[in-house]
Amino acid sequence: GINAEYGRATMTQAESAVIAARETAALHAYIQKQDVLLTQLTDHIANIPAMAQTIETCTGIVRETGLDISALQVELDKLEDQCNKLHIERMKAVHRHHLDAYRDERSRELVQRKTTLQKEHQDTERVRAMQECLVLKERHSTFNEEFRKDLQVYKETGVLAVRGPGEIGDIHR
Repeated sequence: GINAEYGRATMTQAESAVIAARETAALHAYIQKQDVLLTQLTDHIANIPAMAQTIETCTGIVRETGLDISALQVELDKLEDQCNKLHIERMKAVHRHHLDAYRDERSRELVQRKTTLQKEHQDTERVRAMQECLVLKERHSTFNEEFRKDLQVYKETGVLAVRGPGEIGDIHR
C-alpha cells in the first residue's frame, strides 16, 4: 500500500532529478555555442559600413572608367546577396535568442520542480517515519498490556500462559 506508492514516487522523483540535471547541462552548452555565433554575427554586421563604402567606390569607378551597366549589375547583385545573407543570419540570431530564452525559462522551471519534488519527498519520509513510530508505540503498548495480563494470571494461578503466533489473549495450559 503506502510503501509501494512511496517507492513509485521516489523513482519518479529520482528520474525527474536526473532529467533536470541533463537538460540543464545541455542548455548551458547550447547557450555558450549561441554566444559565439552571436559574436560572429555582430562582426558581420559591423562590416556593413565597409560594404557601403565599397558600393560608393564601385559607383565612382564606374563613373570614372565608364564600365558597362552589366558589370555594375553583377557587383550590385553580389552586394544584395551578401546583404540577404546577413539579414538571414540576423534573423537566425534573433530566433536563437528567443529559443535560448525559452530554454532558460524551462531550465528554471525544471530546477523549481526538482526543489518541489525534493520537498515532497522529505515530507513523505517524515510522514512515513511518524506512522512507523505510531505503529511501534501501539505494538509496544499491546505487548506491555498482554505481559501485565500474563503476569497477573501467573501470580494468581501459578501457571505460565503459552500462546501461539497471533493468539494474543488466548491461554493454552
